[in-house]
Amino acid sequence: MTKPLLRPDTTMILVSSVDGRLTSGDSLDLDTDKHWKQKEGVRGYLQRSYSLSNEPGMFNLITGATLAHTGINYRTNPPTREDIRLIVIDHHRDLTPQGILYLSQCVKNLIVVCGRVHPVTKLVARTRNLSIITQPRFDRLGLLRELAKRDVTKLILQSSGRLNAKWINDGLVDHLTIIVYPLLVGTAGTPVLDNSKLSVVRPLRLIDTKTFDFNYIALNYDVIND
Repeated sequence: MTKPLLRPDTTMILVSSVDGRLTSGDSLDLDTDKHWKQKEGVRGYLQRSYSLSNEPGMFNLITGATLAHTGINYRTNPPTREDIRLIVIDHHRDLTPQGILYLSQCVKNLIVVCGRVHPVTKLVARTRNLSIITQPRFDRLGLLRELAKRDVTKLILQSSGRLNAKWINDGLVDHLTIIVYPLLVGTAGTPVLDNSKLSVVRPLRLIDTKTFDFNYIALNYDVIND
C-alpha cells in the first residue's frame, strides 16, 4: 500500500547578484526590473528568470506582493493562457479583484492562499480554475500538507528574502537552484536571504552547474535537512 504524501517535493529558486543581492537598492528605481535590465549582459535573462515551470504536475508558488509589483492589478492587454499551475500567497491582500481575474485567465490553475477576509472569496463561484486555501495566519507546513491532499507532488518556491529564509529554517526546502547574475551591486541591495530570519545551517550537495549566454550561471543543489 502506498503511503500518503505528507508534503510536495520542493525546489526553491533564488535569483541573485554575484554578491548575494536580490535587488540592487531599497528603492524601486534600483530593482531588477527597472535597473538590472539596463545593464549589458543582464537583460537577456530577465524574462527567463521570471518564467514559471509548466512541467506536468508541477505547481509554482509566488507571493501576491511580487505579482502586484509586476503590475498584474492594472493589466489591460488581452491575457494569454499558459499551461501553468500557480499558487499565490496573499495574506496582505496585495492583489485586487481585477488582478485576480486577469491572473486566472493566464494560468491553467490558480490557488490563492489568504485569510478569511479577501476579495478572492467573491470570485471563486464564477471562476472555474480558481480555488482558495484559507489560513487565518500563514502556516508554511500546514499549507504544504494541504497541497499534498490536493495531489500537488512538486512545488517551485519563488518568494521574498524573508520568506525564503523561513522556508529553509523550517526544513521545507528539498532542492535549491541559484541563478547568478553577472553583477556586483553593493551593500545597499536587498539580500536574497534575510539573515535575521535564517537561524540554521543547511549543508548543500551540488548536483550540477549550468552556464548560459549573457554570462550567467545556474547552480543546482540538494538541501541536506536534519
